[in-house]
Amino acid sequence: MKRTRARGGAAGEHLAYGVEPVAVEAGGVPASRRSPAGTARLGPGVVTPVVGDGAWKFTVSFPENVPDAVLEFLPGEGLWMHSAAYDRHLTGSAYAGRFFLDAATDRLYFDTVNPTPQGTP
Repeated sequence: MKRTRARGGAAGEHLAYGVEPVAVEAGGVPASRRSPAGTARLGPGVVTPVVGDGAWKFTVSFPENVPDAVLEFLPGEGLWMHSAAYDRHLTGSAYAGRFFLDAATDRLYFDTVNPTPQGTP
Protein backbone atom coordinates (compact mmCIF):
# COMPACT_ATOMS: atom_id res chain seq x y z
CA MET A 1 0.00 0.00 0.00
CA LYS A 2 1.38 3.37 -0.97
CA ARG A 3 1.08 6.19 1.55
CA THR A 4 1.40 9.80 0.48
CA ARG A 5 1.64 12.84 2.70
CA ALA A 6 1.60 16.39 1.48
CA ARG A 7 2.65 19.66 3.03
CA GLY A 8 3.09 23.20 1.83
CA GLY A 9 5.16 26.18 2.81
CA ALA A 10 4.47 29.89 2.70
CA ALA A 11 7.44 30.52 0.39
CA GLY A 12 6.07 28.36 -2.41
CA GLU A 13 7.45 24.96 -1.43
CA HIS A 14 5.12 22.00 -1.71
CA LEU A 15 6.02 18.38 -1.04
CA ALA A 16 4.31 15.04 -1.51
CA TYR A 17 6.07 12.14 0.15
CA GLY A 18 5.17 8.57 -0.77
CA VAL A 19 6.33 5.44 1.02
CA GLU A 20 5.74 2.09 -0.61
CA PRO A 21 6.88 -1.25 0.84
CA VAL A 22 8.74 -3.09 -1.91
CA ALA A 23 10.51 -6.11 -0.42
CA VAL A 24 11.83 -7.81 2.66
CA GLU A 25 15.59 -7.54 2.98
CA ALA A 26 17.85 -10.23 4.42
CA GLY A 27 17.15 -10.72 8.10
CA GLY A 28 13.44 -9.95 7.69
CA VAL A 29 13.82 -6.17 7.62
CA PRO A 30 11.18 -4.61 5.36
CA ALA A 31 12.50 -2.32 2.66
CA SER A 32 10.57 0.60 1.29
CA ARG A 33 10.72 2.99 -1.59
CA ARG A 34 10.65 6.66 -0.59
CA SER A 35 9.37 8.96 -3.31
CA PRO A 36 9.53 12.64 -2.45
CA ALA A 37 8.21 14.95 -5.17
CA GLY A 38 7.55 18.64 -4.94
CA THR A 39 8.03 22.20 -6.03
CA ALA A 40 10.17 25.03 -4.76
CA ARG A 41 10.32 28.68 -5.65
CA LEU A 42 13.96 29.60 -6.18
CA GLY A 43 15.46 33.07 -5.96
CA PRO A 44 14.69 35.67 -8.64
CA GLY A 45 16.74 35.06 -11.76
CA VAL A 46 18.30 31.82 -10.50
CA VAL A 47 16.88 29.51 -13.16
CA THR A 48 17.67 31.48 -16.33
CA PRO A 49 21.45 31.03 -16.27
CA VAL A 50 21.12 27.31 -15.49
CA VAL A 51 18.76 26.48 -18.36
CA GLY A 52 20.71 28.85 -20.61
CA ASP A 53 23.97 26.96 -20.05
CA GLY A 54 24.35 24.90 -23.23
CA ALA A 55 26.45 22.30 -21.44
CA TRP A 56 23.31 20.91 -19.77
CA LYS A 57 21.31 20.59 -23.02
CA PHE A 58 17.94 21.50 -21.50
CA THR A 59 14.86 20.82 -23.63
CA VAL A 60 11.19 21.76 -23.18
CA SER A 61 9.47 18.99 -21.23
CA PHE A 62 6.44 19.06 -18.93
CA PRO A 63 6.69 16.82 -15.82
CA GLU A 64 4.67 13.60 -16.05
CA ASN A 65 2.96 11.53 -13.34
CA VAL A 66 2.95 14.45 -10.90
CA PRO A 67 1.30 13.54 -7.58
CA ASP A 68 -2.12 15.18 -7.19
CA ALA A 69 -0.96 16.82 -3.96
CA VAL A 70 1.66 18.77 -5.95
CA LEU A 71 0.02 19.17 -9.36
CA GLU A 72 -2.03 22.21 -8.38
CA PHE A 73 1.19 24.07 -7.53
CA LEU A 74 2.79 23.66 -10.97
CA PRO A 75 2.27 26.85 -12.95
CA GLY A 76 0.37 25.82 -16.07
CA GLU A 77 1.73 28.74 -18.04
CA GLY A 78 5.31 27.77 -17.23
CA LEU A 79 7.86 26.69 -19.80
CA TRP A 80 9.30 23.64 -18.07
CA MET A 81 12.80 22.59 -19.06
CA HIS A 82 14.50 19.27 -18.36
CA SER A 83 18.04 17.94 -18.75
CA ALA A 84 19.15 14.36 -18.10
CA ALA A 85 22.71 15.66 -17.61
CA TYR A 86 21.49 18.09 -14.94
CA ASP A 87 19.58 15.25 -13.23
CA ARG A 88 22.83 13.25 -13.01
CA HIS A 89 24.65 16.33 -11.72
CA LEU A 90 22.12 16.85 -8.90
CA THR A 91 21.81 13.20 -7.89
CA GLY A 92 25.46 12.28 -8.36
CA SER A 93 23.96 9.21 -10.10
CA ALA A 94 23.39 7.83 -6.59
CA TYR A 95 19.59 7.69 -6.88
CA ALA A 96 16.81 8.20 -9.41
CA GLY A 97 15.59 11.74 -9.79
CA ARG A 98 14.16 14.11 -12.37
CA PHE A 99 14.33 17.87 -12.02
CA PHE A 100 12.41 20.42 -14.08
CA LEU A 101 13.04 24.16 -14.10
CA ASP A 102 10.85 27.07 -15.20
CA ALA A 103 12.67 30.36 -15.78
CA ALA A 104 9.48 32.46 -16.00
CA THR A 105 8.48 31.64 -12.41
CA ASP A 106 11.88 30.58 -11.02
CA ARG A 107 10.39 27.28 -9.92
CA LEU A 108 11.84 23.82 -9.54
CA TYR A 109 9.82 20.60 -9.72
CA PHE A 110 11.52 17.42 -8.51
CA ASP A 111 10.53 13.78 -8.44
CA THR A 112 12.96 11.41 -6.76
CA VAL A 113 13.19 7.82 -5.52
CA ASN A 114 15.16 6.99 -2.37
CA PRO A 115 17.21 10.21 -2.45
CA THR A 116 20.57 10.09 -0.69
CA PRO A 117 22.65 13.20 -0.08
CA GLN A 118 25.83 13.13 -2.13
CA GLY A 119 28.76 11.79 -0.13
CA THR A 120 26.47 9.60 1.99
CA PRO A 121 26.79 5.80 1.67
